Amino acid sequence: MKPVRTAMWGMVLAVLSGGSVGAAARAPENQTETVFRQARQYTVRIRTRVETPLAGDEQGDFSGAGFLIDAERGWIITNAHVAGHGPSEIEVAFAGEAFVPARKLYVDSFADIAVLSVDHKVTHPAARLAGPEPAPVGEAIGAYGHPLGIPFTGTRGIVSGQTDLLGPNLTQIDATVDHGNSGGPVILLRTGEVMGIATLRFGDDQRDRLNFATPIADVHRIVAGRRDVRRAALAVPDRGQHRGGDGNVPPHPVARRPGRRAARQE
Repeated sequence: MKPVRTAMWGMVLAVLSGGSVGAAARAPENQTETVFRQARQYTVRIRTRVETPLAGDEQGDFSGAGFLIDAERGWIITNAHVAGHGPSEIEVAFAGEAFVPARKLYVDSFADIAVLSVDHKVTHPAARLAGPEPAPVGEAIGAYGHPLGIPFTGTRGIVSGQTDLLGPNLTQIDATVDHGNSGGPVILLRTGEVMGIATLRFGDDQRDRLNFATPIADVHRIVAGRRDVRRAALAVPDRGQHRGGDGNVPPHPVARRPGRRAARQE
């Protein structure tokens, strides 16, 4: 009788403390719903058209995802293979809104990250980024994007590990990375912070496929560099000495480093 009596007292104390067994079990679900509702506000659809492909690109029309990281500047993060490593035409759209033109500020082909910018006023909240430390194995995460063309869709999973076998450091996740959600946020469900970018999958069989995200630490490094460059440009008068002969600003910089080894980028 003592174990039964102890269990009953545990349930009574849970109710008296303002909760219940059922409510406690539903709390993670409620948190997940909140995280995905927030992700819908800062995630975008991306359409890219490549007319003249350079190394690492293919000619044609492509789609993917991205997420807003700076509402004031209109900065959006996505994968380099979504935005295109070379010249391309890009459009982005928030949920419920029309597509608008975007331009590339920076492309890192090695880390597979691109920083985009939209010139019109952005009224959506920016994503909150997690710290640069790797998420621990077993941490609950959610991948948000447009898998297989289904817009603004969330998928739950966990962090499976860290690896550098496919090139630079990647975070392995068991949330599926499909065509359409590459470039989208991978979110810590516990905090709602973006911990990575859905980047690629390895293997075509759904049962034994491996999925990977680019760690957010790479985004911190790139964005900090871009902000420093912008502050320097605002502080130093521009007399054209760093421009081309026609006075035009050079195109977006591209990090020229080896790409990833064979894997399926979505």
